[in-house]
Amino acid sequence: MNIILQVRRRIRALAARIDRQHNIKGSAAVWICIVLSGVVTISSVLYYASKESARRSTTDAYLSLATRSVLSTYDTELLARYGLKAFKADDKSIEDKLRYYAGASIENPSIKYITTSHQRTADINSNRVQIHALTADTKGYAITDIATFSSQIQEAMLGSFLASRVGSNKKIVGQVSSAVSKSEPNRVLRNPSVLSSLPGKDLTDTCFPNLGSVPIHEFELSDFGKAKDMLLLDEYILNMFKYAVGGQTEQESFFENEVEYIIRGSKDDKANYTAISRDIYAYRLLMNNTHIVLDKEKMKMIKTWCSVHPYVAIATVIIVEIWAIAETRNDILLLEKGEKVPFLKSSKNWALDDLEAILDVFTADDVDEAGNIKDGYEKAYDNHAVMPDVVSGLNYKDHLRVILGVMDANEKFLRMMDLIQINMKGTYNKDFMLREYKTGLNMKATVGSMDYEYTSTY
Repeated sequence: MNIILQVRRRIRALAARIDRQHNIKGSAAVWICIVLSGVVTISSVLYYASKESARRSTTDAYLSLATRSVLSTYDTELLARYGLKAFKADDKSIEDKLRYYAGASIENPSIKYITTSHQRTADINSNRVQIHALTADTKGYAITDIATFSSQIQEAMLGSFLASRVGSNKKIVGQVSSAVSKSEPNRVLRNPSVLSSLPGKDLTDTCFPNLGSVPIHEFELSDFGKAKDMLLLDEYILNMFKYAVGGQTEQESFFENEVEYIIRGSKDDKANYTAISRDIYAYRLLMNNTHIVLDKEKMKMIKTWCSVHPYVAIATVIIVEIWAIAETRNDILLLEKGEKVPFLKSSKNWALDDLEAILDVFTADDVDEAGNIKDGYEKAYDNHAVMPDVVSGLNYKDHLRVILGVMDANEKFLRMMDLIQINMKGTYNKDFMLREYKTGLNMKATVGSMDYEYTSTY
């Protein structure tokens, strides 16, 4: 009996042990299932998140590439001649191009890959998305916008463009324009359609800048930057455009006196040079008068001549003026030859010392009814410049640089645009309109459920 009871106890104990082991294994199986389901869920989430991120990244790359593709259509002639990067387009045509470039990659991907194990192809992006909306805006990027144009000029000057252009746009030493030589026919822009389309059509012909209108204000640190920008602008003008004396190039253009046009704005080529010559003449006459009055030797010589005249004061003023006029005419001839003339002369820079020879030719016959002295200088020196003992100072180009330096910057920009449009129309494309050219764009697009926005400029 005891043996039977012992056997039963052992059987029950064994059965209990087996039950406990089964319970442990069942719990482990359940725990493993729970863990595996979590791992699968997380893996699925990560997979779809990675896939969506890849899709966004790919879409972003395609859209960005589309905007750069539009910018890559810049006008190569405009870049080669003036260093300006701009493409011709309106907002509608830009949107069409962007839809074409981006849509070909996003909506209809044709990129394939070849597996190494099996020589077969497959689409990289099997889940295609749609471009639901796409708009382009070039507001603020027209090259005729003053700020945009100024930025392009600075980029051209600070980059390698100017250095590369100096050789190809080299000024022809000793050559003067037709306005100076008086041997070539004059050019006058009269075409109404060309005139009405010029960016600076609303500007009027200007006289020599009024220095009194230049604002005087307390100097600020930012003025250094402004002065640098203006110096760069003036150097660009003098290097890229023709001017009368020493500024001629083999580059074809409508005007021969382009810098003079920027300053004066007349559509008559010779009129611009004539006006600049008169401006320089007026300033040189003032400076030569100043020199004579301050030079004791010259004033002593004049007083000797006037001592026999009943009206000494009046005679002194007249002789000072005659001498200054003669010297000023000589200054102009020196500048036309490419020589230099100092701002304020010394005795060594003074060319016409023979007062008697000058006064002999300025007789009553050489004065018109208005009291203006006529051709005395030409009679005395046969229109040939007399060289002083010391030649120094400013040449014709330097005088233009000084005048440009006191000009209104906006006037310079607009007349530069005029010249670019006139020359590009005449030598490149008769339908060229500078206002149609852009330097950047803003794009907004909705692809799938995501919104994208880009700003691309040169």
